[in-house]
Amino acid sequence: AWVVGLGRLVLDQVVVNEAERALSARESVHRIKNVIAIVQALAAKIAREVSTPEEYKQVITKRLEALGAAQNVLIKEDWSDADLKQMIESALAPFLPNPGLAVKAGPDMMVPARHVNGLCMALYELSSNAMKYGALANGEGPVSLSWRCEDDVCVLEWREARRHHAAAENSGFGSVLIKTALSNAPDTHVNYEFTQKEVVAVFRWPTKTDA
Repeated sequence: AWVVGLGRLVLDQVVVNEAERALSARESVHRIKNVIAIVQALAAKIAREVSTPEEYKQVITKRLEALGAAQNVLIKEDWSDADLKQMIESALAPFLPNPGLAVKAGPDMMVPARHVNGLCMALYELSSNAMKYGALANGEGPVSLSWRCEDDVCVLEWREARRHHAAAENSGFGSVLIKTALSNAPDTHVNYEFTQKEVVAVFRWPTKTDA
């Protein structure tokens, strides 16, 4: 009985490990495809905005450097609590400056360590979707990102005017990344929806936690 029980525990652990590897592989493939699509979108957008090859080279180099920095943020594992404003600046660096994207700063807020990576990925995903086929595809906007404090709860809100956004509507792995940004932790909430006029994502988490 002891051998059978041990064998079952080992088998259960193998199943868990395989599931984690499959999820990591799926996330990696999604991220790679996302990066390729963003590079293509950035290249097309910059080409419309500059007038000389030298200017194009300078601008796209800066954007690609920012994109690389954002990827470093996304894969960093050893997080401590992070300043919300700094985290947002890192996640959105590849997409700024952009006249269609407005970041409306709120009060100084901290993001608990366990939520930093998920929120960073969610913001990057929202920005990627907007750049590829949403309100930022042609630099039109408007897209706004703001945050506020409500009764010891931090509320981070993304609002995007709805354009040709059907490809991202509540389906696919990117949608899962956004909806699970806070890992369904206690007292947290993520609302991600498409109305007739807007794409809205609202993230809520307590400012005071025991963890």
